[in-house]
Amino acid sequence: MAQWKKLVVSGSNISQLYNDLNYARNGVANQSITGSFKGDGSGLTGLQADSVAFNNITGKPTLVSGSSQIVISQTTGFAAYTASVDSAIAGLDSQITTIEGVGISGGDGITSSGTIGGGNLSISADVDGTSIEIDGSAKISLKATAVSAGSYGSATAIPTFTVDGDGRLTAAGTASISTTLVVSGSTGAGTVALGSQALNIVGTANEVTAAASGQTVTIGLPDNVTIAQDLSVGGNLNVQGSVTSINTTNLDVEDAFILLNSGSSATGDSGFVFGGSNGTAQSGAGLIWDASYNSNDGRLAVVADMSSNATGAQTPAYHIAGVFEGTATNAAAAEADHVGNIRVDGGDIFIYV
Repeated sequence: MAQWKKLVVSGSNISQLYNDLNYARNGVANQSITGSFKGDGSGLTGLQADSVAFNNITGKPTLVSGSSQIVISQTTGFAAYTASVDSAIAGLDSQITTIEGVGISGGDGITSSGTIGGGNLSISADVDGTSIEIDGSAKISLKATAVSAGSYGSATAIPTFTVDGDGRLTAAGTASISTTLVVSGSTGAGTVALGSQALNIVGTANEVTAAASGQTVTIGLPDNVTIAQDLSVGGNLNVQGSVTSINTTNLDVEDAFILLNSGSSATGDSGFVFGGSNGTAQSGAGLIWDASYNSNDGRLAVVADMSSNATGAQTPAYHIAGVFEGTATNAAAAEADHVGNIRVDGGDIFIYV
């Protein structure tokens, strides 16, 4: 049964040597324990007065040493013309007596008919729709404007119009539009001839992608990104994946603590591999936490040879002993009662064996 054994060191009182002989050296033949003691020797039984033969000592001990956008529309005819005459004009009804074939009416019920030149009065629109004919000869024409007949606007010019208060066009022309698009970047500049050239947006291999579809250009990152120069991250850097490789001469970590096996809640081994320590790349000796030691108490251990991408439980070559200060009960609560550990209690030193 494993237990704490007291070590007797230089300066220890001879009274710490008991007959269980846990402090005597083992492996040397023909030894004997000699020395002096105080007292009258009445408590000593079964011993010779001068010496105790080593061969007679039972339970011989082993001593241990080291340890994140204009619409133009036109009408196709004239609407019916109606007019009213103010009844305030005296004698109007009696004066309109020679016009025949023309009806005149007003809000006061004024009506008259008569003849002009012995014939009927006819008013019609001219064929071209730009004047009004009276009896087929006399014409009332539209007033000319400064607008020239023709079409306005082209692929490189847009039409311009001026409209007066009566809704007539008084001026028409065109305005040229720019046919060159200037493009500039963080460095350099260029131009695109609109209508004959296309603007190309191209990504950088392994750094940025540019995909066009319809009227949309999508900028993104490729599946595998390569940063040729320095990369500075102002916020958190969250790396997800099964393998993260950092090839650098010196690695500076500001945090005081490093979490290994992050996110895992299962009991398992984790640690460091000292690459090349055994003369082979991507492998070497390992310093691990042996999670399954002593019913999952766990203990720091050394693995003689392991791969840098090793997973699962490892087989330690040996465990690393530690020093605990306190009583045997305190050591048991701290899970320090493991073989090879040293315990210091007051002025006494113990080893767990």
